[in-house]
Amino acid sequence: IISLFGVTCVAIALSHIAISPSIITQSMPVNSMMDSEDHFYAKLFLGFGAALDQCSRKLEERGALFKALMIVFFLGGSARIVSTI
Repeated sequence: IISLFGVTCVAIALSHIAISPSIITQSMPVNSMMDSEDHFYAKLFLGFGAALDQCSRKLEERGALFKALMIVFFLGGSARIVSTI
């Protein structure tokens, strides 16, 4: 399941890199700054997904890294909730 989550993150990131924010259903047209920001964060998400996939292969050895990645993911999600509120 952890590997599937990592691969899904990689797929989402690649779709944003290849297609830009227009991959998002009902998205509005974006300017070049917003497009650049989306590409930047997509590459970070790509790295996150790849690291998560690698952790899943030797979870016993890489448990601390896995926990750190999950904390980062949780904090990122929390920041989005704060923005929504």
